[in-house]
Amino acid sequence: MLSEQDLKKAREQFDYLAQRNSMESNLLLARARVNFQLKDYALAREFFEQLLFLKKHTDTAHFYLGEIAQIDQKNNKALEHFRRVESGEYLPATTKVFSLMMQQNHRLEGQQWLAEQRQAHPEQAYALYLIEADTLFRNNDLPRSLAALNEAIDKYPQQTSLYMARSLVHQKVTTPRQQKPIYASYLRAGDNVDALNALRMLLADDNRQLDRAKLLERALALRLKTRPSSTTWAGCCFASDKMKKPCA
Repeated sequence: MLSEQDLKKAREQFDYLAQRNSMESNLLLARARVNFQLKDYALAREFFEQLLFLKKHTDTAHFYLGEIAQIDQKNNKALEHFRRVESGEYLPATTKVFSLMMQQNHRLEGQQWLAEQRQAHPEQAYALYLIEADTLFRNNDLPRSLAALNEAIDKYPQQTSLYMARSLVHQKVTTPRQQKPIYASYLRAGDNVDALNALRMLLADDNRQLDRAKLLERALALRLKTRPSSTTWAGCCFASDKMKKPCA
């Protein structure tokens, strides 16, 4: 993380370079970002709008213009920009869109829009389900969050991070006794670290310490043998505002 002093020095250097070619797109992007970080949003907006005029770095420009519109409390303008992001910051922008629609009490419209996005971007469908479930969870709509995860698991049963996600939602909406019938679904996921940890978490409120110890030992052994999953519900879903690529 650069200090404010470092950012100001960088801005001075970029301003100097701009004397030769102020419309060079990569330099414009650098100047826009450094001014955004320095919270000079008016100047940052000017540079990002120049990028849109040049049709360069348009996805990044729309994303940051959406951020600036949010800061200015112009949520409709922010939605317009975030919806136009097609790559790069696509997933963070999608998260912003659905969150804003939830704030505006347009939950159903937002879910329909996410369904359209999954059809338009099938390679991102799994991550889009996570965004939907996460945002609903954050808005305390636990039944719909759970429903989104159940639908995702039906379509992507090998994506075991979904099981971890669902286990945490189940902890919020069920008692330990009600959770017991769920255990088998995690075991069906096979020898996977995330699935085993999800099951171990469900047992955390139970008195079955031996079972938990066995599952932990098995998960640790697998962790050494296989590449760790790059995502967990806590790391990916509930931090989806930071998510910049689909969960894998």
